[in-house]
Amino acid sequence: MPKLTPGARAVDVSEQARQIRGGVMTRVADAVRYVIRGVTPDSWMSPGQPVRPVAQEQAWGRVRDFPVGANLTYTPRAGETPFWQLRALARYDLVALAVETRKDQMVGLKWGVAPIDTKLPKDKVSESIEAMFRYPDGRTPWQGWLRQIMHEVLVTDAPCILPVKRHNGEPYGFEIIDGTAIKVLTDEDGRLPDPPSPAYQQVIKGLPAVDYRQDELIYMPRNQRIESFYGFSPVEQVLLTINIGLRRQFSQLQYFTEGSVPEALANVPLDWTPEMIANFQAHWDSVIHGQQERKRQMLWVPGNTKAQMLKEAPLKDEFDEWLARVVTYAFSLPPTQFSKQEVRATTDQLQEAALKEGLEPMKVWVKDLMDLLIQRHLGQPQLEFRWDQEKALDPQSQQVMLTGYQAQGNLTINEVRAELGKDPVPGGDTVLIFTKGGVQTLEQVLAPPAPVVAPAPGDPPDPDDPDDPDDAHQHAKLAKGDTPLTPVMRKVADTMEACFTLMREQVRKVRKSADGEHDAEWASFAGDFDTSPLSLAYDELTGTLSAVAANGAKAQILQIVHDGELTESEATERLQTPVQDLTQEDMQDAADGIAPKHEAVDLLSYRDPDAVQWASEHAAKLITSDGTGGELADATRNMIQRTITKALADKLSNKQIADLLERDYAFSRQRAELIARTEVRNATGHGRYIGAKRVGMTYKAWLLSNEDVPCAICSGNASQGYIPIGETFAGGVMAPLQHPRCRCAAIYTRHPPKH
Repeated sequence: MPKLTPGARAVDVSEQARQIRGGVMTRVADAVRYVIRGVTPDSWMSPGQPVRPVAQEQAWGRVRDFPVGANLTYTPRAGETPFWQLRALARYDLVALAVETRKDQMVGLKWGVAPIDTKLPKDKVSESIEAMFRYPDGRTPWQGWLRQIMHEVLVTDAPCILPVKRHNGEPYGFEIIDGTAIKVLTDEDGRLPDPPSPAYQQVIKGLPAVDYRQDELIYMPRNQRIESFYGFSPVEQVLLTINIGLRRQFSQLQYFTEGSVPEALANVPLDWTPEMIANFQAHWDSVIHGQQERKRQMLWVPGNTKAQMLKEAPLKDEFDEWLARVVTYAFSLPPTQFSKQEVRATTDQLQEAALKEGLEPMKVWVKDLMDLLIQRHLGQPQLEFRWDQEKALDPQSQQVMLTGYQAQGNLTINEVRAELGKDPVPGGDTVLIFTKGGVQTLEQVLAPPAPVVAPAPGDPPDPDDPDDPDDAHQHAKLAKGDTPLTPVMRKVADTMEACFTLMREQVRKVRKSADGEHDAEWASFAGDFDTSPLSLAYDELTGTLSAVAANGAKAQILQIVHDGELTESEATERLQTPVQDLTQEDMQDAADGIAPKHEAVDLLSYRDPDAVQWASEHAAKLITSDGTGGELADATRNMIQRTITKALADKLSNKQIADLLERDYAFSRQRAELIARTEVRNATGHGRYIGAKRVGMTYKAWLLSNEDVPCAICSGNASQGYIPIGETFAGGVMAPLQHPRCRCAAIYTRHPPKH
């Protein structure tokens, strides 16, 4: 240790030494931070150490390398394609058409405001916000407001909305302002400055006029990029293509307005002097110029004059189609309107791809924008903007989709009707599941009823034909197995079974509400039973029977021609306009001895109006349009009444009565198939009768089916032989069928056989 000089003053420098040691350690740690371990100058072909950063702390986390003094340059979109140029290029024909098409698609969609939780119903708050968005700025309707937003998104990608607030700060409207006048500001990290700092400047007349905070202005480009503060619109994506298209259009325009090459050259006689040629040219121009009608008239010219055309008419070529494809692709639209004819399948695929790639992403962006307005600016985080599902589906695709949802039990009948804009029907809220074995409710699938026990040998059998309570004949019981259902019959049977399933739900409701062993409600159940679900089968039954009857008439006429009763020309003549349908002009022609003119009748496509009318009237007797009346409704109530009367007499409990009714024939698949077979065959028989009468057949005879033991009524009809076509058979009918499960037919002729 060194010796101190006597009398020298001692100073404590321990603190300074500590700081020096600390500074050294800090510098060493910093040096290590910027040094790659293991890299030395002695390494072979060493990569070297990186240059030490000059702004490690100041530039940490900066999101983009913006220009120095970026906020000092107050021109919006400085250094990029200016907004005015994008708007000018958007006037190109193809671009303007694409923009307007996409706007039309968007404003045609339906929307609403609803709770985010789909289980919750709409409340007054969501309805009030929905009403507010009908006129978002208080003046412009939703369609006009959205069209402005979409135009800015597609052309400049600078949509800008200003929330308009009351004195208490509550927004009451959203005003669209010109986004091309907005200069986006940045903080030192390259991000949008947070309040209370200004985030945007509105430039008016070339000068920064107004500052806006983030919470005061909504500036929301759809296609944002990390390297820029501004969006990237479809117009900007095809700048070069649009430029080429504009120049091509200008060139085509010059074809009609400019050019030094004349339309044609004409030769004159060789002995003409230049002065003579000039005089004739002046005379020719004075005759033709400005007189379009003269260009289509004959003109006299000197002999030996020949004309040579120099120009060809401009035609669209593949390059124009290529321009259209590029532009439409940028807007995710199908190019089918501007290209050669495609096959139908290709056109449908292009349309579907355009909807998926273009319309759906645009819907998502609009939803995000509207959710921002609802949740942040209107202060309703529990609500959301929602597009209605439908809607771009064609009717056939929508029918397939809704039918599939209903068959799988995902939608009820009333939910499907709501999608189609129709009123609900009674019983239509039941979940039905359609299977090959029939129609079942969800409760039946989850808890199937107990199997039906076959009656003991001594028990009385169930009525085979409940629709005929008198059961005047035994033909239905004699029928063994019936033929399989045709597709038309199966369609009717499925519809009837669905109606029966809905009506069966009334039994379940009474079962749940009934108390005690013998509830009085069962006594009046049949009389008050609601058969309105049968209305669901009204249109189906009417349409099917009309088509079947018309086909029966046509088939009978073709059979008559085939059998030689009439020639094709004779049958066609008899199918022409009847006397009562002749027009006044036809009547006058007849008075003048001129045969009336008729439209030619095609036997293969003939549709007899009388057959259609009979089917419509017969269907109305079976089921009324509201389902509460008609033969089927009355028969259903009678069957239920018989079952309940017997059950009450046997002193069955409420549960036993309900179980019995749920398995009752009135609601069974067997009954649905019986109705389908009977009514389709009946319509066929009456259609054949009407067709035969239409072409002048005068006699008819009843033909028994090939059953072992026909019923007495049908045998009585057959025993009559040939009778006049206008008379009824012994069983009281004009034509088959005589009764349910009847398989008899009839034969028609002009002259009955002698034997």
